[in-house]
This record gives sequence, structure tokens and C-alpha cells, in this order.
Amino acid sequence: GTGAANHLDDYEEGTWTPTLTASSSGSLTFNGSYDLLGYTKVGRVVTITGMIVVGSVSSPSGALILGNLPFEMLNGSKASSQTRPSIHLYANGTGSPSAGYYSAFISFSEGSTSGTVVITYNSTFNTYVADWMGSGADIFVNFSYHTL
Repeated sequence: GTGAANHLDDYEEGTWTPTLTASSSGSLTFNGSYDLLGYTKVGRVVTITGMIVVGSVSSPSGALILGNLPFEMLNGSKASSQTRPSIHLYANGTGSPSAGYYSAFISFSEGSTSGTVVITYNSTFNTYVADWMGSGADIFVNFSYHTL
């Protein structure tokens, strides 16, 4: 076909620095050796991969927001472009039940470049997990989404 969605001549790859913020208060700083994620863009599909590590925290609380995606998510019809990627998160902060890996996902909205980290724990979803993160906490990501 000749439609724009079928053109694969748009290819790009590289690394980028995400942001990790606490929605209520405090801050999180990356370990400088683990502060980049990789991306590959083919047409309008972007794939994000890698691991980021928290270097230090200062009393983070509220929702944990992963942001600064390299490309804005498509704002498509009927939520066709939304994604809720599963991630693995090592939590060791004061708010975590115990230090260890937890199943989580990132709740992105269409037309955005950031999303809220949601942890599944004890059969419930916890959306206020900024205080679960301490020095040495990490997040592994591998997901794809549609962009403009």
C-alpha cells in the first residue's frame, strides 16, 4: 500500500535519558552509570528497552512517574495506541513491604510522554509507590508503542 502507516523508511535508534519523579514530594536521582534507556523507531512503532537504577532519593512520596519518552504516544481512536507495559521493579525504599522484585506496569495515556508506575502486590494495585524506591532500586523496561 501507499498509505503513510505502511512506509518503513523512517528508522531511528539511540539512547535517551528518562525522568523518574515523585508526584507529591521528594526526588529521585539516577545512578550516572545506569541513566539511559535505548529506543528503536521503525515507522510509527517505537520500542523502548533497558534498565535504569536509582542512585539516591530524598523522601519521595506519591505516584512514581516515568517520563520524557523520546516520542509522544499517538492519540489514536478507540484507545488503539494505548499501552500498559509490564515491567520488573526492584524496590528497596521505606515504603516497600520488603526489598525485592515486584511485578509492575506503567500506565501511559495517549498523547503523552510519561506514565505512572503501578505495582501489583497482595492482589491489589498500588499507584503511590515513589516511597518504594531507595538507592539501588532499579526498573527493567521492554515495550513498544505507536507514535505520530
